Amino acid sequence: MNAIPSNKISNVTILKGDKLDGIIEAKGKTAMINVSLKADDLPEVIVISKLPSPLYVVDGVIKENSFDLNTINPNDIENINVIKDKAALEKYGEKGKNGVIEINTKNHLLTGVEKNNDIEKNTDKDAAIIFTKAEIAPSFAGGDDEWRKYLKKNLNPDIPGNDGWKAGTYTIIIRFVVHKDGTLSDVTATSYQNSKTAQHCIDLIKQSPNWKPAIQNGRSVNAYNKQPITFVVQDNKVVTESGDIYIGIINKVMLPTQKDTYDVRADISNGTINSTSNYYSVNVSPIGLLRITVLKKGTNQILYNLNFKATRLPDYTKEVPVIKLDDYLKQEISL
Repeated sequence: MNAIPSNKISNVTILKGDKLDGIIEAKGKTAMINVSLKADDLPEVIVISKLPSPLYVVDGVIKENSFDLNTINPNDIENINVIKDKAALEKYGEKGKNGVIEINTKNHLLTGVEKNNDIEKNTDKDAAIIFTKAEIAPSFAGGDDEWRKYLKKNLNPDIPGNDGWKAGTYTIIIRFVVHKDGTLSDVTATSYQNSKTAQHCIDLIKQSPNWKPAIQNGRSVNAYNKQPITFVVQDNKVVTESGDIYIGIINKVMLPTQKDTYDVRADISNGTINSTSNYYSVNVSPIGLLRITVLKKGTNQILYNLNFKATRLPDYTKEVPVIKLDDYLKQEISL
């Protein structure tokens, strides 16, 4: 008692008899003195309750139980989504029983990761995410030349006419997933949906051979891809978008080697063309379109209409592709 200053004491109570019942410290004693301190002098008591930890998912990646949220800079967080109860179990299975905290960082939005809902069934961490943008995008096996050959062989240019489309330019955008083994899934049209032309383009992608997967951090990953297929309906004729012409460089377009068989005309919107006896030198602006018309020699009979849209040369391309019109002309044609 002498160790407690009197000005700190609120009251003193003497406990004895049945007042001692239930007090462990009073066992074997006949009386106890209970000293109550003033509220301002009570020691601070911190109670820590250990609750089950939620599942943390950062940028589509499930984190280990030892994950420390403090390792993420708050300034790097774009948004946080909390999922509880049934919704958490449906999306993440047993791992989500204590709730799920999904964190999307700003870096994630730049990279473009989307989550696959079938996470619980995947043991490979990469199988749980699908990139919407990767360092190197997916591409048709063999590159643009093989893609054009595939279109020439399999695309039916009469489909828009069967749809009753009038003269004009129509671009069908096909969105699909290219898996890291090159296989495709989730093939859908995002434009002109439910048309015969869009369905034809969907079938064209589904039936194509395996693609080259996207590359992120030096390894193959799952990624979304959008493939435009353009139809140009002109005076009851339909031509397809044949390929790309690159912005900011001089593009060389080689004329057909069978000069006694074909005449060629070229025009460009938003760009320049310089011609020689064997090729065109083409410079195009970002919104330009190069149109090539191939005619039967000495006549006005149009055999081919080819269109090349302006695009930027991919960073990974080591040399500028040369456009060879021979690649677009069929081996056998009735003249």
